[in-house]
Amino acid sequence: MKGQKNIKLVATDLDGTLLNDDHKISTENLDMLKQLREKEIIRVVATGRSYYSFIKVIPTDFPIDYLAFSTGAGIMEWPSKQLIYSRYLKAEKVEAIARMLSMEKVDFMIHHAIPDNHYFDYCRFGYPNPDFDRRCNYYEDFSQAKSRETLRFFNATQILAIFPLEKLQLFDSLAETMKGVKVIKTTSPLDKQSLWMEIFPPEVSKGKAIEWLCDQEKINVEETLGIGNDFNDIDLLRSTQYSYVVENAALPLRQEFKATVSNNDHGFAEVIANHI
Repeated sequence: MKGQKNIKLVATDLDGTLLNDDHKISTENLDMLKQLREKEIIRVVATGRSYYSFIKVIPTDFPIDYLAFSTGAGIMEWPSKQLIYSRYLKAEKVEAIARMLSMEKVDFMIHHAIPDNHYFDYCRFGYPNPDFDRRCNYYEDFSQAKSRETLRFFNATQILAIFPLEKLQLFDSLAETMKGVKVIKTTSPLDKQSLWMEIFPPEVSKGKAIEWLCDQEKINVEETLGIGNDFNDIDLLRSTQYSYVVENAALPLRQEFKATVSNNDHGFAEVIANHI
């Protein structure tokens, strides 16, 4: 792919793609982001993290133009930190989904609407689910335990259900019954084994966020490049013209998209260098 020069927007996932396994950015990847700026190519990070979680690992002067956070539920113009786009689930839809999950005794969290979506209420049903407990403990100051009787419903950015290995077989059957929402499958960034079911408004995904930005910036999809590593990047990778996954991506993604070297070997910089 040497010599491609028609790229006007580059979109990258964060964890497991732009960052290495220690949640750090390499000098090579950082330098490439700066080079993109010099070439007037728009730089977008599209992450499942909330804004609050993002700034815990990324400095405020990070060299990007836009941040699509919470899997595209919110978009921020990065240098100014101005929120320019946000979506939410209406309270009645939140209630319907929560009742479905409760019937199957699937542990779940309801994240408040943007910009407070690092706060959440959660329901826990008692079986072993260490990945769920780990996340609750990590956000102890921002979470409240609820029972089915005390749970109250409100407009929410997303519902997050966490399936331990013993309940993985429930994922697909439950996802098929959920109408009027976007269900996104994600491998847990915490234990790398559990499945996260992220439930958003139907118009939310990383890919939709990139399409919205392209429209705002008057960029044709044929002038875009995307790179990711996990299932929640699929919509992003199917939206961009040139799409890559790092070597550490899940096998189904490596079968569908072109692969580069791993996130620990600066896969982001490698891909961009081959295009510009």
